[in-house]
Amino acid sequence: MKRITQLSIILLFSLASMAQTQEGEKVISLKIGFSATGGLIKGVGNNSDIDIDSLGTGDVSVSGLPALSASFDYGFSENFSLGALISYQEFTGSVRNYTFSNADSFKLEDFSFNLKRIYLGIEPKLHWGGSNEKIDLYTGIRAGYILWSNNIETTDKNFDLFNRFNVGRPSVALVPLGGNFYFNEDTGANFEIAIGAPYLFTVGVQHKF
Repeated sequence: MKRITQLSIILLFSLASMAQTQEGEKVISLKIGFSATGGLIKGVGNNSDIDIDSLGTGDVSVSGLPALSASFDYGFSENFSLGALISYQEFTGSVRNYTFSNADSFKLEDFSFNLKRIYLGIEPKLHWGGSNEKIDLYTGIRAGYILWSNNIETTDKNFDLFNRFNVGRPSVALVPLGGNFYFNEDTGANFEIAIGAPYLFTVGVQHKF
């Protein structure tokens, strides 16, 4: 294990010595990723016969898209770039046999719901300088705002299962490691590992010009 760790460190620093961005370089990226919010919503929803609120119970199922993102980066120097990111994620689901109190009686209904999340942010990145134009590793931060919208078709005004996912809020994330790997002068693949919204891990493609 110790030898593997040492080899990993050597490989990382070797790659870092080859990474590069360029002043005036523009990069457009399309990404698909996994988000903690997506995992949480699916985990909350995909539990049978859960207590939805203080009055109702039901059988909930949820499905959702991965986080789909697009970004634009501009290189100010070999070591620094600034990017803009937009990300979209959607969840759909249904509740069956939902029973809740309605005035002096109990009501039973089935209904569907839809949740949408949009993230808008900026990404300052520190690139690990080097001379190889086909490998670009970086570390950065991400600051932005999360917007939610929903359509929940229940007649129960007290339905609150997804209330925590219905409030807009600012968001700051750390990007410990990201990388662009070019197949030719302009086009390549990318990955990013992050701590925070709108995703924890993503892969994609990019084009620079």
